[in-house]
Amino acid sequence: MCSNDYQRLHQVSVVTKVTTNSEKAQLLRDINAMELGFTVEIKPIHGSRSVSQNSSIHLAFKQIADVLNDAGLHMNTVLKEGTEIPWSGLSVKEMMFKPVSLAMTGKGSTTELSTVEISNAYDVMMKHLGEHFGVFIPFPSHE
Repeated sequence: MCSNDYQRLHQVSVVTKVTTNSEKAQLLRDINAMELGFTVEIKPIHGSRSVSQNSSIHLAFKQIADVLNDAGLHMNTVLKEGTEIPWSGLSVKEMMFKPVSLAMTGKGSTTELSTVEISNAYDVMMKHLGEHFGVFIPFPSHE
């Protein structure tokens, strides 16, 4: 058994919520005091989307669809040659947002995206629509 196999077999993940620098420092002191001879990696975990953010993103998809349709920018104009197909909130999500978020994160479902990933993918989508079609919809607050 090579050393990489040994390391893989003994890798353990522990998730704990640390919200302040003093909590982080205390956690590191506690781990170091154990002297167990292992490496600790601390990295941020971004929360999954909230109910409010989920509502907001779907409202945004609907608003984008309405603006594109009102501007005469049907799906064939923005995506492919062919017949005029009006946008819907679902088509904005499936034909624009999901391909952008998949390319950026490798995640195929919007339910897997963190709050930060949703914001980043939305920003990229809006940048494209703004630069190519003059369309910009700020991310709505759905409260």
